[in-house]
Amino acid sequence: MGSFTIWHWVIVIVLVVVHLIPAARIVHRIGITRWYAVLLVLPLASFVALWVLAYMPWPIEKRTARSTSNPH
Repeated sequence: MGSFTIWHWVIVIVLVVVHLIPAARIVHRIGITRWYAVLLVLPLASFVALWVLAYMPWPIEKRTARSTSNPH
């Protein structure tokens, strides 16, 4: 089992990018910075990030709550 060749690294980079693009779009849609998606690539960080994401109040929920509670 020799060392990684350039093709192994190309495949790894492609898989990371394919994973990051939809993750960045998802977190951006719920009102969180797209950089949060980088945590989803790291094994332990992704586990913690998903738990934090699941239980934190989403910024988009705060905006909609403010707009419905404060009619003009």
